[in-house]
Amino acid sequence: MGPASLAIDDGVDSVFENGSCSVTGDVEDPWFRLDFGAMYNVQSVYIWGVANNDTSGLDYDDLDGAQVFVSAYDRMNFNQMTECGGPLNTTEPRDLQYLWPFINYGLIYPTPNPSIGPNYRECAPDTMGRYLYIRLNTAPGETKALPICEVRAYGKPLAPPLRLRAKVYSSWRGGFIADLTIPINGEINGWHLEVEFPRQVFELEIIGCEAVVVQKMKLDLPGKQTGTKYVLRNGPDELPEMGSKVQIRFVAKVFKNIKRGLKRPIQADFYQF
Repeated sequence: MGPASLAIDDGVDSVFENGSCSVTGDVEDPWFRLDFGAMYNVQSVYIWGVANNDTSGLDYDDLDGAQVFVSAYDRMNFNQMTECGGPLNTTEPRDLQYLWPFINYGLIYPTPNPSIGPNYRECAPDTMGRYLYIRLNTAPGETKALPICEVRAYGKPLAPPLRLRAKVYSSWRGGFIADLTIPINGEINGWHLEVEFPRQVFELEIIGCEAVVVQKMKLDLPGKQTGTKYVLRNGPDELPEMGSKVQIRFVAKVFKNIKRGLKRPIQADFYQF
C-alpha cells in the first residue's frame, strides 16, 4: 500500500513505482479522506490516477466509478454528504484537462504527464465542508484497491462562524419553540447553519425561512452529555440581502418533560460565504 499522504504531495507523477501515488488495500468499498482543516466552499476537484500499463498491476481504470463527496463532518455516512458531479468515468475525454490551472497564482502550467491528465469534478455552488471523500463502490463480497496519485481541491475558505443562541419562546410537556435571529453582515452567496439541541429532541420542524434540514447526528457534548445537531443550509432560490436578518423558528418534540427549562443553551454556528 502507498500512504494517503502521497496523494497530496504536490506530485502528479502517475508511475506508481516512482513513489508519488497512494493506494488502499484490497477491501470492500475503499475510500480516501482529505481534511482541509477548516470549512471551505469547495468549487472543483482534480484527481490523478495511476498510468495505464503500469508495471505495478494498477491502472487508471481503477478509478472508474469512484465518487467524490464533501462533508462538514468526518462521519462515514455518504447519504448525508454532498456529491460533486457523478461517478468518475475514466473513458471520458480529458483533453481540456491536460493543462492544470493553478488558481491561486492565476497562471496555467502544463502537467508533467499530459498522457494521463486528471479527472475533474465541479461541485455545486453551495457545496461547503471540511472533508473531501473519494469512494469506490464494490459489489457485495468484491474487494478492490483505490489508487490515487494526486488530489487537488480548490475553493474559498469560509470566515469563522458567528456563534449564536436561540431563545426559547415557549415550552410544554412534549416540546418547545425556540427563535433564532441571524444578522447578515456583508454580501452573501450561501449559508450553512449548525444548531446543537439537547439530547431529548427527536423531531424538529423549521418555520420562517426556506431552509433544508440536511443532517441529523448524535453529538458528544462536554460533561459526558449527548446532544443532537441539525445542519441546515439556504434554500435553492432564496438568499437574504446584506444588512437583513434571517428569522428561524424551531418547533421541537422531546422525549422527556422539559417544563423546568433546558439544561443546556441552544447554540448555533452560522457560516456565510
